[in-house]
Amino acid sequence: PDIGQLALPRHRDLFAWWRDNTAPDAPAPADLIKPDNLQTHLGRIVLLEPLDGGRDFVYRLYGSIVAEFAGFDLTGRRLSETETMGIWSYQVRLYYRATYRAAARSGAPIYSTLRLTNGMTPFDWQRLLLPFADSTGAITRLMLCTLPCGSDGRLLDSWEARKQ
Repeated sequence: PDIGQLALPRHRDLFAWWRDNTAPDAPAPADLIKPDNLQTHLGRIVLLEPLDGGRDFVYRLYGSIVAEFAGFDLTGRRLSETETMGIWSYQVRLYYRATYRAAARSGAPIYSTLRLTNGMTPFDWQRLLLPFADSTGAITRLMLCTLPCGSDGRLLDSWEARKQ
């Protein structure tokens, strides 16, 4: 994405930090992922590790605010395990796997919107997915900043009200 395409300030801030720390023609280094670098995003990000060439992904960190809002914590779980947990439909798992795999293989960021329903209230997850690499250039981490928005594109008040 271009930073101008990102509607939410939190996404623009995170993307600018990632872009400013990424050399041309090289992925962002994974050692950038430190609490000190992510103070304002803690609790609101998900870190994933690609496994087996991107066939599966393990959630290394499922932010505390994300977990509270979603009603479950996937830290330490694999994407493939979510099928038996019954938390997402097949289509949602397929979408997640496809976007994670695309970022891991291309080394490029992905910005997308996913419409889900939470009970009777529909909302959109605006998702920024950023790849990070080890010293060999292999993508070893994906950082996901996923933000729930109403149909008007504004961040849900119930999300912003949550404190870490």
